Amino acid sequence: MRTFLFALLLLSVNALFAQTTSPGQATEVDTTAFQHVEVEASVDAQAWIHHLQKELQKPIEKAARKGMKAGTYTVQVKFLIEKDGSIADVQALNDPGFGLAKAAEKVIKTGPKWQPGVQDGKVVRSYHTQPITFVISFV
Repeated sequence: MRTFLFALLLLSVNALFAQTTSPGQATEVDTTAFQHVEVEASVDAQAWIHHLQKELQKPIEKAARKGMKAGTYTVQVKFLIEKDGSIADVQALNDPGFGLAKAAEKVIKTGPKWQPGVQDGKVVRSYHTQPITFVISFV
């Protein structure tokens, strides 16, 4: 319910400050970002898995060397997917320590482009929360 009210408030604020333009004038950029959309943003699964495998091995090894106990640790990362599929506003929502939250943010920032979300048949900016799971084990 809060998300719906936030989205409604956000849309109301945009409508309040919208300006009409004359021919030849620049139009205002739509900065609306949705929390939920009809068609969720997505990423190519194989490219994503390859990226995770390539980029997360070193942070896992570093955490283990620094004394992180064996176990499974998940970092929830919230980020904005722009209309062109690029990523912005990356933020780890939790931090199990040993640099894993920063590693999770970095892997999102440096990953492949996403297919943006769709709302009312239009490509839109939308937020996505992605869990990044780290498995620390000693062989």
